Amino acid sequence: MIAQGVLIWYAYRMDIAVHGVGINMASGCPGTANDKSCYFDELLEYLQKADKKGRTKAYKPTTVGQNLKPDVISTAAELKARDWESAMEPSKLFPKDFAYSGTKSPGFSDVFGKVGDVIRSYQSLPGGPASDEIAAVKHALTLTHQGRMAEQAKGMIALINLDLKAYDLPWKDVETKTVVAPRGLDNWVAFDAEQTLAAHPDARPKLVTFIKGYSDKYETLKGPAKNHADAIKACQDLESRIRSSC
Repeated sequence: MIAQGVLIWYAYRMDIAVHGVGINMASGCPGTANDKSCYFDELLEYLQKADKKGRTKAYKPTTVGQNLKPDVISTAAELKARDWESAMEPSKLFPKDFAYSGTKSPGFSDVFGKVGDVIRSYQSLPGGPASDEIAAVKHALTLTHQGRMAEQAKGMIALINLDLKAYDLPWKDVETKTVVAPRGLDNWVAFDAEQTLAAHPDARPKLVTFIKGYSDKYETLKGPAKNHADAIKACQDLESRIRSSC
């Protein structure tokens, strides 16, 4: 999820190419660049989401400085090392679209839908978009997507092990497998249904019933489980939109 910050940065630069500074995306960001746009750290600090008491976490600047095309992997690594809070304020990111006065915040799919609009507009610029920027935004999106999947997998294992207690089985934990992550992310562990069934043949009838019904149940849960599922779907939709313009 940390790469999400790099993704938003490249989308911001694309938005400036399409609309100009201070018109659409993060239009209220008080930048210090010559054109009044924000540099990388200025943008991410500005977009931080405040808690219920209106407080934001102290932002720790990266070494990106005035580099307008930072490396995706090394920059994401810096954000992770600085414990960057990836939650952003939608009304600051897209003030024209999410300047609401209510308690319900736009969903991940709503925000990423607007990010997709920006990228698609950039891809349609006369003369074509800069290939290195498109490559960077695709890379950052892939890492964002994979990061969400890793977080979802961790939560799913914990929930499955908890729910299996009701099945009165003589063992506690399901079998897992290591998923090899793309460069820029750590490998993660996921639930392995096939190995779990193979390791416990006597419990197969109970396990098959449980596994068949669990995927739908997991997708309808509230809280972090639902948030990750929504975010993964939003990433998939955005990936599809970007590819369709290539």
